[in-house]
Amino acid sequence: MLKLLLSVAITLVTAGCASYHGGTDLSSVDSTPILVNQTTQQELITLFGHPQHTTTGSDGRTLLTWWDSKSHANAFSGSTVKARTLTVTIVNGVVVDFKKTDTDTATQKSG
Repeated sequence: MLKLLLSVAITLVTAGCASYHGGTDLSSVDSTPILVNQTTQQELITLFGHPQHTTTGSDGRTLLTWWDSKSHANAFSGSTVKARTLTVTIVNGVVVDFKKTDTDTATQKSG
């Protein structure tokens, strides 16, 4: 009987939880040096894989974007979303600018 009650309790607790991870794992972006006028597009692709979005402008600049999103929802306590975006501007195969953006959002369950 104790095993049955324990199984039911575990099922109820885990049924109210969900997790998601999408995009590219950018956890190493802080420890990876990206150097303007030195790091190449190919080096970035080797490190992070192909970007989720690539745009080439009429001026020859290429904008590469990688994103990483992790979320966890719990029916009892709320949800958290952690997102990271890396946007890199490339000219002639070399980084000329880049930006890292982190977003951390938490919501509490009301009621």
